[in-house]
Amino acid sequence: IDIIICVHNARESAQSCIKSVLRCTMPPYRVVIVDDGSNPETASYLDQVAGEQGFSVFRNSETLGYARAANVGLRAATAPWVVLLNSDTGVSPGWLDRMWSHGDQDPSIGVIGPLSNTASWQSIPRVFDSGDCWAENPLPSGVTVEEMAALVEENALGAIPMPFIDGFCLMIRSSLLKSAGLFDEETLGGGYGEENDFCMRARYAGWSLVVATDAYVYHARSKNYMADRQI
Repeated sequence: IDIIICVHNARESAQSCIKSVLRCTMPPYRVVIVDDGSNPETASYLDQVAGEQGFSVFRNSETLGYARAANVGLRAATAPWVVLLNSDTGVSPGWLDRMWSHGDQDPSIGVIGPLSNTASWQSIPRVFDSGDCWAENPLPSGVTVEEMAALVEENALGAIPMPFIDGFCLMIRSSLLKSAGLFDEETLGGGYGEENDFCMRARYAGWSLVVATDAYVYHARSKNYMADRQI
């Protein structure tokens, strides 16, 4: 599995994400970092960790936007499965294996996402805060990401079909990219809405999309591209 992490500044956030991947992910996997015009401090860190861990790094000389940066990683992917993972996330033990297992059991599944604290319809325990505002669901005091993940696994309901999967963590079957294509760079190159468009094209191409209710990935949100777009 190729794990693609697009980074635009926010060094501390990216560092936390990468540490969680190294701590919580069982091989075999490959990490591909796309540095989308980050500042020198962030770029230096990415070079350092890539050298230490054997990651691949692709660097855009200027900021191209999330959808274009993600496509750089997708074009470089060679594994049967690829994961687009936001750099403002924290993964939990077993996250990758649990997501992958659903796709391995059902060849019609093309896109998989985990549960999270803030990921629109994939959020737990609340989807909305008030009215139509998405809930952020901060972790309860004293509860770690790992402990929340254990609760999620204990109460899992299998793979739940969904019309859309939130783009903060997208696991994609590589063969889907041949039929549905990459993100739409021309219309949505800067990011925002690109994952919805991608999910619709995946469904039109005959693939199913599911949420792995036994996997949990924490989403800090608004630490990189989101901060620029103020979503």
